[in-house]
Amino acid sequence: MSNYTPFLKVKMNEITAIGQLPIDLRTAVIPFFDLPTKPTMTPDSFKRMVGKGAKAMEKHLGDVPAFFLDNFDIDDTMLVDGIDNYQFVVDTFQELPFIPVVGLDRSEPPRVSWRPVG
Repeated sequence: MSNYTPFLKVKMNEITAIGQLPIDLRTAVIPFFDLPTKPTMTPDSFKRMVGKGAKAMEKHLGDVPAFFLDNFDIDDTMLVDGIDNYQFVVDTFQELPFIPVVGLDRSEPPRVSWRPVG
């Protein structure tokens, strides 16, 4: 059972940092990775980022029992090859021990004006 869950971005330095931990520490953590966004992100750049991240995790996190993977910062409306971007992530990471992070609706609710009745 994990005693620590570091919160990291899917970036090469952060992935390799976990991979550099001594084996007893590396196997005692369950990292939480968040897919980073950029203002200029396109479906193609997203695909490249996800692909590189998956390869880096496969290479450096072989001893990690599992990791969380979230796309909170990625625009919900972005499709990759015609599918939801998180479905693309799930398909890409399906051979790795990842725990999907999902929410029913994490977008900000609309602001509604109301007045008490009576």
